[in-house]
Amino acid sequence: MTYNPHLDQPVDYLGTPLHQARAVVIALHGRGGDPGSILDVARRIATGGLAWVAPAAQENSWYPRDFLAPLEDNEPALTWTLERIATLVDEAAGHGLGAGRVVLLGFSQGACAAAEYAVRNARRYGGLILFSGGLMGPPGTQWDRSGGFDGMPALVGGAREDPQVAMQRLIETRDRLRSMGAAVTDHFYPGAGHAVSDVEVDAARAVLERL
Repeated sequence: MTYNPHLDQPVDYLGTPLHQARAVVIALHGRGGDPGSILDVARRIATGGLAWVAPAAQENSWYPRDFLAPLEDNEPALTWTLERIATLVDEAAGHGLGAGRVVLLGFSQGACAAAEYAVRNARRYGGLILFSGGLMGPPGTQWDRSGGFDGMPALVGGAREDPQVAMQRLIETRDRLRSMGAAVTDHFYPGAGHAVSDVEVDAARAVLERL
């Protein structure tokens, strides 16, 4: 097995301990961020009874290239990232939190990783929350749709003129999730920001309170 450097990185926890939580949020930071940066978003959402699990990426990056690059250009780091997410999903299951009580959440690069993991391992998770990120691959990519989400609540949000994230890809991500059976809410706000807006925070809270 190829050595996975993401597995050696620390994990930060916030909120209710896993063995007492009603659900777990696996929260993935963006490129150049760290667990603390995504947990700052968790504090803004401020929903009780949840365990927040925020892993760190090696050198603060989940994969090296742009998310619209050919998928092979982000290997093997992308595979390592998906494996890292899988270990955290398994950890949650070990505490009695099955997929229906697991929410995948990410910002920017972390949102892209969360989207890829969810589509490649489709089932009804507790939720999928994507801030300023979407499915990976160049224009024309056909993502796997062999599974379904069975009504899973999801949120896709971001700025309409974000220079780092193409609005078209956010729309394509929303539409693909819907085609796979997710109940998707979108929040596309005006401007060129690359941050989590207050409207998105409120929408994310609504997803989490449905658990």
